[in-house]
Amino acid sequence: ARSYRYDEAGQLHHIKDLNRGDLRYRYDPVGRLLEARHNYEKETFAFDPASNLLDPEAPPGPNPHSPRKLMDNVLRSYC
Repeated sequence: ARSYRYDEAGQLHHIKDLNRGDLRYRYDPVGRLLEARHNYEKETFAFDPASNLLDPEAPPGPNPHSPRKLMDNVLRSYC
């Protein structure tokens, strides 16, 4: 059995799956996905001001020798 919960903005917040475990999502105030958690695994996301997906593990701030890497912006499926 699987159940879904949504936040006040209508975004998917929690999937409870008796076979695969819980999956939780966290969003920023403008609705961008910041974090996805599945059991003990966590994936985080970061964005620039234009909402381009960034590497969340890169150090903050500009660095001309090692610019923040833009990710491929491909959405992942969590089922």
